[in-house]
Amino acid sequence: MRELVAILVCVAALCVAVGSSVGFAVRHNSAVPPADLPTKADQTTIAQTFSPTVAAPSPQIPTPAPLVATSPPPAVPTATPVATVVAPVAPTPGEESDAAGRESFKNRGCSTCHSIAGTGNPRHPLDGVGSRWTAEQLHAWITGSGFATERLPASVAHRKQQYTSIPRDEMNALVRFLSDLKTTQRGN
Repeated sequence: MRELVAILVCVAALCVAVGSSVGFAVRHNSAVPPADLPTKADQTTIAQTFSPTVAAPSPQIPTPAPLVATSPPPAVPTATPVATVVAPVAPTPGEESDAAGRESFKNRGCSTCHSIAGTGNPRHPLDGVGSRWTAEQLHAWITGSGFATERLPASVAHRKQQYTSIPRDEMNALVRFLSDLKTTQRGN
């Protein structure tokens, strides 16, 4: 009898855990599907496009006669290729910081929690963040310090404090990159 009760308690605990997990996921995850996953309409179109269909030969359409070449095609004159040398264009300082900031955003895994132009986690989009916050405020948000500490959940603020060790040049490039995100963009 004790074994039966123990099994029932384990099953009940497992059901509560699964139910809580599902409830949490439903409440805290966006209803918008990720942009890189095909929708049902996309899957139907793909299936229709690539499904193998074999048509039976039609008795009304005669088989065409094979083509016979009567003479070789005329020779087409070809030009001798000329090598061209293109000097690399040096990026402007703004482009360098944009590239460095974008690279830092990518390498630091920021898209795990945030998205830009529909790429990344859609729960916390950063589109238009440059028009809402100053460079100092963006730095505080990135590092979970200053006024952002009061606005962020404690666990998130604690997690973001690891970014205080980012080298100054990289942090400045990341802040400039985010400062340039002035308008709200939607996914591709």
